[in-house]
Amino acid sequence: SFLRALKPLKSKDRKLVIKALPYLYRIWYYSALVPSTPLTPANFINTQIRRNFNDDSIVVPTVIPIYDKKALKDFKFEYTIFNLDNHPVLKDMKIFLEHCMPDIGIDKDGLILEDESDSFINLLSFKEIYYVIFLTNTAYELKLLKKMPSINTYRAMVIYENTDAFLKLSSIEQLQKIYDATLAIASRALCSTFTYDENTFSKESLQNLFKNAVFLDDFLDDIFKKFNMKSNTSFEELDFEFINSINDSNINNDELEIALALKLELNVIIDACLLTPIGYYLQLIQPIYVEEVDFEILFAELIVANNFNIPLLEVSFIMSEEYDLTPLG
Repeated sequence: SFLRALKPLKSKDRKLVIKALPYLYRIWYYSALVPSTPLTPANFINTQIRRNFNDDSIVVPTVIPIYDKKALKDFKFEYTIFNLDNHPVLKDMKIFLEHCMPDIGIDKDGLILEDESDSFINLLSFKEIYYVIFLTNTAYELKLLKKMPSINTYRAMVIYENTDAFLKLSSIEQLQKIYDATLAIASRALCSTFTYDENTFSKESLQNLFKNAVFLDDFLDDIFKKFNMKSNTSFEELDFEFINSINDSNINNDELEIALALKLELNVIIDACLLTPIGYYLQLIQPIYVEEVDFEILFAELIVANNFNIPLLEVSFIMSEEYDLTPLG
């Protein structure tokens, strides 16, 4: 279990793992309970709900740590109901925009400062910084938020006319706009990384990805084969020194290493910009990791990555092998 694997860790490593709790939980939630099957906690919970209540709503439990004198002792769960008429992301977007009025502090990249997001993050359905980033980027994409010209500081302000118009839309229309914005953001991120063919990760191509369920590893391999790039080494064969060399742009000019670097980067972007927003946040698809979670291995990878100064982003997002459409999708 999580707590059993956590217990023998050093204090500084334990703090690192607890900081990553929302992301470790998400991976567990979508990982197979029985290896090589689609039976995940997400699948099990919502299959029971549909079977017993004949309801297409989706229930998502989120984990809340319980502390005793600053030591993690246990967990409790908050349950959020997702349906098309009352979707939590729409409520969260409204909360987010209200806290950006009239303006809000951002960093040089346009992301909300942590001390600003602290004032509202606990009001959101997902109490994690990457969810705030998702809401921020979506608001920019929908032109609900814009960066302000300023000197020696960075601020963003709500575009009131656009926000009023957005909030007057029906739930379905708002969700469609958020979904379209997510595809557009993901497409730009992927195309800027994989520059060989702008159509490979176009918005239309990503839309078709969800219309025609595929094994995602095969999807990436097929793309690389299309450009005669070898990428058949599994990620398990890579070490963190190699990943670190990617981040430092010191990668050797070797075809296999370049392909692996690209594949690793695409793996992270596909999950961070596409599968997690559309799956975990919007609940339109259900990602599936086909292997059981081994927390000891996950913790070790997290600690080693931290020792090599690998950003948390690189180990928080891992592309799932498969996915299913949910009733909402």
